[in-house]
Amino acid sequence: MANTKNNQRYQDTDTKIKQAYLDLITKEPNRRVKVIDLCQTAAINRATFYAHYYDVDAVAENIQQTMMGELVDALQAADLQQVFTEVLKLIKAQRTFFYHVFVTERSAKSIDVLQELAPRIDAARTMSGSRLFNYQLAFFNGGMASLFQAWLQENCQTPIPVLVELLMSKVNGFDA
Repeated sequence: MANTKNNQRYQDTDTKIKQAYLDLITKEPNRRVKVIDLCQTAAINRATFYAHYYDVDAVAENIQQTMMGELVDALQAADLQQVFTEVLKLIKAQRTFFYHVFVTERSAKSIDVLQELAPRIDAARTMSGSRLFNYQLAFFNGGMASLFQAWLQENCQTPIPVLVELLMSKVNGFDA
């Protein structure tokens, strides 16, 4: 049987490669991950790695695309409270990846937490009529990134409902 992208063995190996990448960036966040390290950690050979990915950056990009897709899905919830709940659940479930994004690389600015809520935000901006709305939005987005960062640094110990309540209280403080 050919080892194609649709068979279980290929998918299992792909999962091992991604997990190995996440393990390596967790252990040594400031060190560049190399193919040889990935192969050793995933217990695969280089040919197997290259059958899956062009290079290590392709692994990172694949993981990021997957996580961002899941984040976009979480942002489709019906109401804002559910959006916050789903996003926090995703961050907790995939904490290794998000720890790397928000804490290790401090690249939270590259993820506009609210960008997928653009239609809702535009409607709120129009209803608000406040000249300060964009400033409030930027402040809130930065605050969310910092909240995610702090939560991940404490290993997601604070219960999700407590954080959702905190976020909702800040949203309700926007000028209407």
